[in-house]
Amino acid sequence: MRVSPALVACALGATMALGGCSLSLPDTGDPQAFTLEAPTGEPIGQSAFGPRYDSDPDDLVLDFLRACAAGTSDNYATARQYLLPAVANSWDPAQGVIVYPTDRTPVPAISHADSTAATLTLKTWVRASLDGQGVFSAAADSEAQVGFELKKNAQGQWRISDLEDGILLSQAQFQSVFQPAQLYFLATDRESLVPDPRWYPKTRIASHLIEGLVAGPSSQLAPAVHSALGDSLWLPTQGVEIEDGQVRVDLVGDAPEGEAIRNLISLQVNATLSQLPNINDVEMKLNSVAVPNAEVPLTNRALLDSAVGIRSGALVETEGDNWTRVLSAEEMGADPHLPVGSPVQAGFYAWLGSGGVLRLKSEDSEVKEFDVEANSSPVIDRWGWVWTTSDRNPGVALAFNTDGNSVEVPLDDAGAHIDKLVISPDGVRVAYLKRGEAGVSASLAVLVRSGDGTPRSLDQSVVLTDSGNNVRDITWAGALNLMTLEGNEEAQMVTVPLSGFRQSSTLPADDIVRVTAGAQPTRVFLQADDQTLYTRVGAMWRRLGASVADVRFPG
Repeated sequence: MRVSPALVACALGATMALGGCSLSLPDTGDPQAFTLEAPTGEPIGQSAFGPRYDSDPDDLVLDFLRACAAGTSDNYATARQYLLPAVANSWDPAQGVIVYPTDRTPVPAISHADSTAATLTLKTWVRASLDGQGVFSAAADSEAQVGFELKKNAQGQWRISDLEDGILLSQAQFQSVFQPAQLYFLATDRESLVPDPRWYPKTRIASHLIEGLVAGPSSQLAPAVHSALGDSLWLPTQGVEIEDGQVRVDLVGDAPEGEAIRNLISLQVNATLSQLPNINDVEMKLNSVAVPNAEVPLTNRALLDSAVGIRSGALVETEGDNWTRVLSAEEMGADPHLPVGSPVQAGFYAWLGSGGVLRLKSEDSEVKEFDVEANSSPVIDRWGWVWTTSDRNPGVALAFNTDGNSVEVPLDDAGAHIDKLVISPDGVRVAYLKRGEAGVSASLAVLVRSGDGTPRSLDQSVVLTDSGNNVRDITWAGALNLMTLEGNEEAQMVTVPLSGFRQSSTLPADDIVRVTAGAQPTRVFLQADDQTLYTRVGAMWRRLGASVADVRFPG
């Protein structure tokens, strides 16, 4: 399929960039908790028919697209029947996918035809694309032209004689044969894991996951993570076998030495494969030598699902449906607002006071103050750094810790006004809101750190929404989803997966100004301008009143 380079750039331009460094491995310490989000559903076999006798070029190409939709079930054997033999042998459908809206079937147009040859162009809308590594890129329904060359074979039947690698699927077809999954790589401290979202065919999903893990992190995530597998291991044919709920993985190659690094390889493999339903055990070998399983830690979702807020000047925290005071009004100081808790450390909080003073309080320290004239709500990352922005330093993120250390990280153009920043629970991805003349836009970047978690720089920054969307607020919902409030008079709440299709929902009131979420998009609070609080109950919103102000989950 031949696609205009400019249109491919448009289709890929909305890639959510995510980002590696290589440091020495520690030989002590246990891996820390992280979030595993498992895909659901079993593969659904699909079938397709071969070329119909005396098909016209346009009918043949459209039937070829239908055969491609069933290709993951028959290894594209039926789809190859639509190609001339030499092309059938060289065409690689695994090199990428262009996803078009289900309700907008591509329209074929023949630009040249004679009795033996034809040139055909498919006009299609692009909703998303997938590259050969399974990295998903959303697109804002851009238009593309996909070209095919056709010739008649010895039997006088039209067949495709030239096309680019990859396939074209409707969104419904794509979601029926591909599934989202995560590869797990190591953070720079080697003590926690970071998800790298991908989409793979549902058939042979375990093999796809291990092949992806061996190939390494995506180019977007690579600056911020490390893989213990290195670049010398590979997966042979039949390297992954599944029987009675047990997955057997046999990696071969120049295996790294040392128990510590082998444990980390086992951890990455176990975490990646544990997403699969009905898998009870993972058995891994390096060059046919068994490697003991590293236990995948369970996620401490309690902290991610525990929100804080302000009531009568005191800091309160959720315990189920109740709010409990954790810091007194005296400890909070004058004009406390916009509090937040840590995603990993109980009893660690940050908030703003009068004049934009940043205050921090952990269980083992007194309240610390930083006079920074903060203009955005603080956020605590998993390494204990507290982030905010200030009009004193436009376009810069400021990070502080309880030891009194501080770091400045450039966020965007010099002089840019940053309304808010939020950091994913794994501490690797930063989303932020930038105010411009046309409104507020949202961007996403990867946070590169040193081995001890100290912030160094941002990398791979991309725009999630343009300023015309006028984003009111943004929050993380776990490690794999962002949620925004977008729009002017008729705002909506939008769920923005790191790898997947956006979903919008209506708001319960017109004056909603804040959204905050816990470990999943289903655990969410909305707050109105008058501090009235709403919580999601299924597909509905329940009004909770206005007894607690500035409600916020970690992140």
